[in-house]
Amino acid sequence: MTIEQAITHRFTIARLGEKVFFQFRLPRDSRRVIGLEYDVRKTSGEETPYVSLVFDPDGDPYFKRNTNKLIGRLSLQNRSCEGLFYQGDLIENRNKAQYEGIHAQLFSPEPWMHSQKREEIDFNVSAGIVEGFFEDANFGQYEFVGLEYEVFLYLWIEKCVA
Repeated sequence: MTIEQAITHRFTIARLGEKVFFQFRLPRDSRRVIGLEYDVRKTSGEETPYVSLVFDPDGDPYFKRNTNKLIGRLSLQNRSCEGLFYQGDLIENRNKAQYEGIHAQLFSPEPWMHSQKREEIDFNVSAGIVEGFFEDANFGQYEFVGLEYEVFLYLWIEKCVA
């Protein structure tokens, strides 16, 4: 029998293009990494008037493009193994129907922890340290002045039952 558990880690991004190295410890009875979820929350910064681009030159106000925004690039590795077990882009507004985004300050319960399904990872790990690297992709440079935000990572693991 196995038990699933989410390990959380939080870090703050205070400047455009900031790079953050971090570490967190896995429990001794960790067996596998099975998924990753993330959430981004604004801590400070003033919103600026932002003009959204439109598809046609006439500027139809009912047909606006609202693209997903790249927050940054995340890489994770386990000290006991060579190479990365996760590398990918963190995207804001992957689920527009759930009103997810850095502008939303209220949390509403959903089937998943933060309104989006976790990204499945299948990687056998030994207990120890997970090292991570995050690089901001100049997120919010046009929408905010002095934006600071927190990134919350939820690493799902499978534990052995003794």
